[in-house]
Amino acid sequence: MLHSVSMRCFLFVALFLAGSCAAQAQTAPDTARLAVAPGPLALQAHADTAQAVHRLFKKQRATGGYFVLGGALLVPVSFIFWLVSNGVVPSGTHAPNDTPFIVGASTAAVAVTVGTVKFASFGRGREKAILAAYEQGKPLPPEIRQKVVKKGD
Repeated sequence: MLHSVSMRCFLFVALFLAGSCAAQAQTAPDTARLAVAPGPLALQAHADTAQAVHRLFKKQRATGGYFVLGGALLVPVSFIFWLVSNGVVPSGTHAPNDTPFIVGASTAAVAVTVGTVKFASFGRGREKAILAAYEQGKPLPPEIRQKVVKKGD
């Protein structure tokens, strides 16, 4: 009796697996047809990715502009602090101190450098070249692909 129960379970599992494999084979998509004619969802995803790349470049250029502007504004502010700390402008402190200007100028130089690198890395020419290559079916460069954020995330 035990032998017939285990045989029935085995046959049931075997028939279930065979049926599910056959159903899978019948419902598999035709990948050759999908590769030749992309559907509206693929075209929409392509347009969304191109728009996301454009937004990324625009945002990075703006960030670069903020860094350059901040660095440019920091130089005169640090110079004013240097004038006050060295007694050129009366403030009550007469001990000369170059530290505010050195720190301010160094920070400004770093900010302007970061902004300039962002401008160079995310320039309009590079954006146009990447989008043109993407329109021709080439993949996005890895560093751009990593920075493009999907809407659902």
